[in-house]
Amino acid sequence: MPKAFFNPLLPRNLPLVGILTAYAASVIGTMIAGVALPWFVLELTNDAAAAGTVAFVNTIPLIIGTLFGGVYVDRVGRRQASILSDAISSLSVAAIPLIHGFLGIQFWQLLLLTFIGSLLDSSSITARESLLPEVARLARVPLPRLNAITETIQGLSFLIGPAIAGFLIAVIGSVNTLWVTAALSMSAVVVSLLFLPARLGRAIANSSENYLESLKVGLRFIAKDRMIKMLIILFTVLTLAMSPLLSVILPVFVQQKYDNAMNLGLLISAYGIGSILGVVTYGAIGHRASQRWLLVVSILALSFIFGVFAFAPPFHLVLAASAIGGILGSPFNPIVNTVLQQRTPAELRGRILGTVNGISLIAAPMGILIAGLLLEGFGVQVALGAIALLITLIAIWVVFNPIFRTLDKSSLR
Repeated sequence: MPKAFFNPLLPRNLPLVGILTAYAASVIGTMIAGVALPWFVLELTNDAAAAGTVAFVNTIPLIIGTLFGGVYVDRVGRRQASILSDAISSLSVAAIPLIHGFLGIQFWQLLLLTFIGSLLDSSSITARESLLPEVARLARVPLPRLNAITETIQGLSFLIGPAIAGFLIAVIGSVNTLWVTAALSMSAVVVSLLFLPARLGRAIANSSENYLESLKVGLRFIAKDRMIKMLIILFTVLTLAMSPLLSVILPVFVQQKYDNAMNLGLLISAYGIGSILGVVTYGAIGHRASQRWLLVVSILALSFIFGVFAFAPPFHLVLAASAIGGILGSPFNPIVNTVLQQRTPAELRGRILGTVNGISLIAAPMGILIAGLLLEGFGVQVALGAIALLITLIAIWVVFNPIFRTLDKSSLR
């Protein structure tokens, strides 16, 4: 009997359509704001240091909100937390052009509104990730596939978001582009209210205990669950290794070996397009394969990228390695997210996912710092080779670690 086409109008599928639409609106809005806000600051102050300060203030609350926002998500409820976070984030962004238009915005006001918006963005991400298992059950969609779809949306947003921002800034100006960002966040609120049932992701955590004690409960659960603990270690080390690639290593590598800024854009695009193709393929058929070996292949794919780059071959080979690495490395995040979501009790899910996301935000700048020291001390090719070796050792550790042998016994459906 032929398989029926997906019908978005079926009642059981409406939450799926709603959460994906809200996720897309929120992520694209964040990407547009990431370009429009610094541009607005430069126009306002004509000071690069001021733009850097705003970028810094935009980063710190992400870490705070991700690490500590999980308790808020568990207490308020996943649906409610995502709606409240998007609404406040939208209002904080809309306040910037509003105050600027009527009163003339002060720099401290800009910093405060940026801080609030960024703080709530992280809680919104955690809330939606925590909702995915319930939505997958309602829509009868394999959870790995749903995680793959959200990864695809995120990848597409990274590709098109800056381009949309550049177009909007050129046509309507940076301050009006911020209105677009606010509208996208508010549209996520409206979609969530309309399509996500009120019963979905209700608060079931203990709200009477101390906030820090609630956080400790999540940390104690991580300490006791060996699979989650191993996945967090794996995720953290790979974040340390991979985070410098786009921001530090690739610009130096392309400048020194290929001396063409266009090649840098091509490499990033090749990896991004490859990742999207890979995660779409994983979403379609990957959940049927061995998750353990897909995890190993995805790690080795990252090592492959750094290893090829270390030899500085002709540029077409570097471009091919970037695309192939993106395709083969893409299952990593959906696999890890699925295991974390399935192994975590619903009342702790916000805290566990928030902790994992927070650790990655802390590990990323540390990785960039270490990569900078490697580049300064040994040069770009040695740095690339060292990172390739480290990632290969991580893959070997996963192969022989008995905990990961149980990965396929988890119900990754």
